Amino acid sequence: MNSFRFPIVWSRILPNGTISGGVNKEGIAFYNSLVSDVIARGLKPFFTIFRFDTPQALEDRYRSFLSENIV
Repeated sequence: MNSFRFPIVWSRILPNGTISGGVNKEGIAFYNSLVSDVIARGLKPFFTIFRFDTPQALEDRYRSFLSENIV
């Protein structure tokens, strides 16, 4: 095995769903640390954006993907 695949969870980075709603610096630090550890172990990081895990703020505002506004 020469790679490590992991999801980037939208709500961990943008808990309010938008950049203007604030970026979670701890979430960014988590992924930076994870990628650094993966590389340090000689693996290639591959990430997936888990697009169905919407932040609660967008779920409340738009009913998630039931609304055309979220697209």
